[in-house]
Amino acid sequence: MLSGPGRAAAWQDRQLAAIASPAALTDPQGLILRVNAALREAVRGPVEGRFVLDLLDLHGSGSDAARQCWAAARAGAWPVQHPLPEPNGGWSRWEAGPVGDPHAGPWLHLFHRPGPEPGELLRLYSAAFDHAPIGFGLFDDQARYVYVNQKLAELNGVPVAAHLGRTIGQVLPALPPDVAERLEATIRTGEAVPPVEVSGETPAAPGERRTWLVRQYPLRRPDGQVLGAGGIAEDVTDARRVQAELAEQARVLQAQAELLTLANEAVFVRGPDDRITAWNEAAQQMYLYPEAAVLGQVSHQLLATRFPESQAALDRAIREQGFWEGELTHKRGDGQEIVVLSRQAAQYEHGQVRAILEVNWDITPRKRAEAELLQLNQTLEQRVARRTAELSQANEELEAFTYTVAHDLRAPLRSINGYADAVLEDHAAQLDAPGQEMLRRIERNVHQMDQLIHDLLQYSHLSRLQLQLQPVALSDVFAQALQELQDEVRRRAAQVQIERPLPVVQGHLTTLRQVTINLLGNALKFVQPGMHPQVRVWAEQRGTQVRVWFEDNGIGVEPRHQQRIFRVFERLHTLDAYPGTGVGLAIVRRGMERMGGRCGVQAAPRGGSRFWIELPVAGAPA
Repeated sequence: MLSGPGRAAAWQDRQLAAIASPAALTDPQGLILRVNAALREAVRGPVEGRFVLDLLDLHGSGSDAARQCWAAARAGAWPVQHPLPEPNGGWSRWEAGPVGDPHAGPWLHLFHRPGPEPGELLRLYSAAFDHAPIGFGLFDDQARYVYVNQKLAELNGVPVAAHLGRTIGQVLPALPPDVAERLEATIRTGEAVPPVEVSGETPAAPGERRTWLVRQYPLRRPDGQVLGAGGIAEDVTDARRVQAELAEQARVLQAQAELLTLANEAVFVRGPDDRITAWNEAAQQMYLYPEAAVLGQVSHQLLATRFPESQAALDRAIREQGFWEGELTHKRGDGQEIVVLSRQAAQYEHGQVRAILEVNWDITPRKRAEAELLQLNQTLEQRVARRTAELSQANEELEAFTYTVAHDLRAPLRSINGYADAVLEDHAAQLDAPGQEMLRRIERNVHQMDQLIHDLLQYSHLSRLQLQLQPVALSDVFAQALQELQDEVRRRAAQVQIERPLPVVQGHLTTLRQVTINLLGNALKFVQPGMHPQVRVWAEQRGTQVRVWFEDNGIGVEPRHQQRIFRVFERLHTLDAYPGTGVGLAIVRRGMERMGGRCGVQAAPRGGSRFWIELPVAGAPA
């Protein structure tokens, strides 16, 4: 495809070839640029590179008058129509005029043999201008169009005939007024206007703002009087748009380059061949390679890259997805290997990868810490497994020991209790009152010891039991607990009020029943002598938790003792005052802990205590 200058040269060759008379194109100084076949045949020798006046001299047609005519034409008195002497085989007339801007564009020269009419040059002008690839127009001394070529009519979106006899403002009212003002100044002063860019709208593209490069110059008579002006217009909208896009791309690239320089991460750019084209300061610091040493180098060779799979797999991901992220192993300038987290993104042009941006973070310390942590975890897992096995064995031994001790302790107790009963039944008459009381005291202590062993077994069993938590209806729990305690409630003439409804919680039925029995049993037991126990139970939901309250009218618990009473063997009163083993509340605490709940106590507003337990609502998120 021809470039702009190439297209212009081809068009000039076609125009010259269409002229029958010898013809040439020169620059504004008269240096011959191109000739047609007729002129080359007439001269029969090198023509390009000579001046037109030298050509006239060579052909025997030069004269002082011809030089004066040419000087006047260059000063603005054109077109040239100069008769020549007619030596044998010579030319009879020389015509010349500018093709476009007389100060910049080429000039057309015709050399006539005797015969053709003097107006041939003007007709050729008209034919050439009508088909010129740029807009061309002529104006009279009133700045009215007298000639418009087809290209200018197309640019303006107005037919040729609609221009003639009208000014620019009348034909194109939407254009800025300074276009017509410059034209009028050219006619008034006789001075050419430097090329300027004009933007506006024309009927050729309504609503679309376009840009033209406009040149305006005066037209003069041979005596120098200004007849009007000529104008050349070329649509440069697309060219300026491309220039603006290129400028914006350059600005973006410059901004990106600055960002690369300022980035704290190691950033470099490589081409489709993996050769490095950009290398920021952070990359220099991380890899210990200066920028000058890496530009043009193949990145994976320079850094001795080790890929997680293969280089081909990474390249395929870049081509198909435009992005890749993963870990790579690189070698620094000092030979040390580092592990980097790499993110790579491709830039495409016409469907092909044009460049790849690679951002890398040195994660070597993190990977080293991960390796150490993995080793530590493996060691810890081994220790935990060993300790778990030891604990499991210890638990088995403890369970065996517990049941052995329980059996060995309870068997003598049963014997002692049996002997005491036998003595009281068979020999009570032989004992005085103090002796009988001693035997009864033995029986009570035996019963106390048996209950203590029972509670300790329960506490130990609860600590080892594997609990499967599931939804438990509190109404069922309290029904079973009251069934268990009904004799105690009746014996003490107690009032137990259970406020319903009671919700469903996430727990273990057997453990929760034991906890409830222990708390209700304490509420029935720890009251002032002669007072009938009054117990009130209710539940309230607190977010995802349910708190169950046990309020009594008992002796209460001082704040300083409210934590310690949940420990094993903690008693606040003597056995004579309030019998018990000191393990009941410890069982409550251990049971709640095993179910993932809590327990506590606080003083009741009107005396007594408020014990509470708390468990998750059934179905609540963990």
